[in-house]
Amino acid sequence: MKWNLKMMDFKDGKREKTIIKTALIGIVTNFFLAGAKIFIAMVSNSVALISDAVNNLSDAGSSIITILGSKLASKMPDEDHPYGYGRTEYIGGLIVSVIVLMLGFQFLKTSVENIFAPEPTNFTMPFLAFLFCAIFVKFALGFYYKKIGKQTRSISLRAVGQEALGDAIISCVILVSAALSYFADVQIDGYAGALASLFIIINGVLLIKSSASASKRRSATKFTPP
Repeated sequence: MKWNLKMMDFKDGKREKTIIKTALIGIVTNFFLAGAKIFIAMVSNSVALISDAVNNLSDAGSSIITILGSKLASKMPDEDHPYGYGRTEYIGGLIVSVIVLMLGFQFLKTSVENIFAPEPTNFTMPFLAFLFCAIFVKFALGFYYKKIGKQTRSISLRAVGQEALGDAIISCVILVSAALSYFADVQIDGYAGALASLFIIINGVLLIKSSASASKRRSATKFTPP
């Protein structure tokens, strides 16, 4: 689709408003989940859950980057910028991906240290119930992001949506670890954290490839002044 047609589609700013609204929902949700998980992690002494909480905070940061990228991308192409400002969205998606990758390596390091020097965790049934509900919240948020990202053609929203779905799977692993600790006194917190970290790293690499590929496809479209 040519740039002049896209300008007609988004002249009213509806696309930008939709992206910002979606990102704000994610910011509020992730800050709430992160705060609750940090509290539970401190009480239960769980390294894996701390990683999960920090990951939620990174999701909130990713949503902020999405908003900034959307603001810049909403500017119309001109003679000085014949390809428009839409490439900033792909840069935003790339930043999200790099953040995910860096956090994955940091979580892996912390988790491995916990494997060699394990500390017992102390979960309670209310904590387990919250973690169970949080998984559904993250799945719902991920699918919502991807749906809106597809509708608005926002690579950043789709990247954050994919990250949220990955986080939900990570949370499942951590919930299993917490449940084993509570019901069977089996301590695998470090292993759960390491497995979650590897998943984060793989997801980060895939997101970087996705952002780079989308950016190359966008480069083929050029604005032609009327």
